[in-house]
Amino acid sequence: MSQKPLFIKSPQENYRYSTSKLSTAEELMQKYRDLPMDLADASLVILAEELGSGQILSVDYRDVNTYRWKNTEPFQIKLAEISYQEWLKNQGE
Repeated sequence: MSQKPLFIKSPQENYRYSTSKLSTAEELMQKYRDLPMDLADASLVILAEELGSGQILSVDYRDVNTYRWKNTEPFQIKLAEISYQEWLKNQGE
């Protein structure tokens, strides 16, 4: 099954938060409070669920790799693989 990339394709496409989405964001931030999750990260999870895709562009591998959309699906993080490998190398220094 092909997934849609997780980005806005044109300036005409906007995503607006409804009150229910803000409640969902609060619930997610509470769930991941140990990281902690901020509103931007919660927005990624909500948008992934709305668009049906977990493909994101991020260098924040450690936290984003922990988050799950649809409660079970890991994100497919683009660009982070390189950053994470660099981070691992630097942990030994």
